[in-house]
Amino acid sequence: MRTAPRLRHVLLKALHDQGRVVTEVSGLRLLTPQAARLFPAVHAASGGWPWTKLVLCGGDPTAMWPLRGSLRDYVAHYPTLTEAVARLDERPLRVRRTHEFACSVHAPRLCRTFVEETCAVYGLPELVTESARLAASELVTNSVEHARSPTRVALDLDDNGFGIAVRDHSSEMPVRREFDATTGRGRGLAFVELLSDAWGVTPEPDGKIVWLRFKRSW
Repeated sequence: MRTAPRLRHVLLKALHDQGRVVTEVSGLRLLTPQAARLFPAVHAASGGWPWTKLVLCGGDPTAMWPLRGSLRDYVAHYPTLTEAVARLDERPLRVRRTHEFACSVHAPRLCRTFVEETCAVYGLPELVTESARLAASELVTNSVEHARSPTRVALDLDDNGFGIAVRDHSSEMPVRREFDATTGRGRGLAFVELLSDAWGVTPEPDGKIVWLRFKRSW
């Protein structure tokens, strides 16, 4: 816990300055499985593939056991530097981007742009892109109006489909209300449910994550 912030700072700066980073981890020791999450989190926060590229190399696999489950899909790990450099530009099995939006009336619009740009680069079909853009905008609008906190939006693509997760800092759980045509209120979660294949809420110690998924049909 004491060294993780420094490692995060160094990796973020390297990815910001260089864009393509190979990290040699033979001297790394992870004391908890959760520590391995730092690598995909940093990669996603720095822009994610293909905007930035991060792979690991070296290390004793028996000492790096926490990496296998957490990083296998998001950040590749190769035995040698030569192989890591040669395969640096390959797309990971799972790609992820995150962005934090201030609590502002502009947040939903900025989120729509973020989702649309990401979907275009990921090669998602127009129908999925439009549904994702609208659903994410509704969730961010709810966070701005009700949570009144900054909102972190995470976009995740794998072989099973595309996911959106919106995190805020309010412990108040969202409530699905009936749409009121006179005020235009109450459509948020009903709209999200209509647009997506699945959705739900995950409580966090200092807030919650509202997530949704689009099953892969393209």
